[in-house]
Amino acid sequence: MTAAQKKAKARFKAAVAEAKKLRKKNPRLSQPEALKQAFAIEYKKERSGKRIAGPAKKAAKKAAPKKAAKKCAPKKTSRKAAMPGERHTDTKSHNVNIRVMSGIHDELYQRRDEIETGLKRIEHTLHELKERLKKADTAIMKQRIKQGIAIHAAIQKNMKAELRKIHNVLSK
Repeated sequence: MTAAQKKAKARFKAAVAEAKKLRKKNPRLSQPEALKQAFAIEYKKERSGKRIAGPAKKAAKKAAPKKAAKKCAPKKTSRKAAMPGERHTDTKSHNVNIRVMSGIHDELYQRRDEIETGLKRIEHTLHELKERLKKADTAIMKQRIKQGIAIHAAIQKNMKAELRKIHNVLSK
């Protein structure tokens, strides 16, 4: 066995002994939990200088005192502070005036897809309502179906308007 293996074996035996003590104090504690706590206790003992197994540790060198940091003026921020994730300046470019839009297009593409899916659903619902209107028996049923058609048509109109706005922004 190597020295490291002997050290690990000694640590494990010490942890098992400590786990037995912990289980006597608290019988509800499971063996893995007790062993975990015992290793933590053993680790704490090693760190505090009370080594159980293994060679003695050399004393650590003291760090040199740190120099005081220079005070600098606070950074100026632009008046048009962008929302986080909306816009940032490309500072790695040779021309700092180049603006990069990050995140906006991804959100717009995602919203566009959601609207297109919603429009397909609404068109399907409108088609079903029109079929029901043809089969409706009573005047009350026809009136309710017409109200549903009117509501879905208004929603469809709003979604198409929003979709047009998104297409205009993405085409620029």
